Amino acid sequence: QFQKIVVSKNPFFTERVFQIFDEDNSGTISHHEFIAAVHRFGRQTPEDKIRFLFKVYDLDGDGLIQHRELQHVMRACMEE
Repeated sequence: QFQKIVVSKNPFFTERVFQIFDEDNSGTISHHEFIAAVHRFGRQTPEDKIRFLFKVYDLDGDGLIQHRELQHVMRACMEE
């Protein structure tokens, strides 16, 4: 699944993954953030995968998926 995101033709998914990995919102992914991200993906349970997808959909990070956020993600999926 992660490989599908990485090779995505639509920049939305790579941008969202970057935002999620960039935990301190610095605009860069530090060595520590990269190691943490790789570690998380290395041993994902089904619940971890769902948690990650929720973060992808929750564009403003408020812990809720708004209608407009779902629309945005669905539109990006259709463009893929």
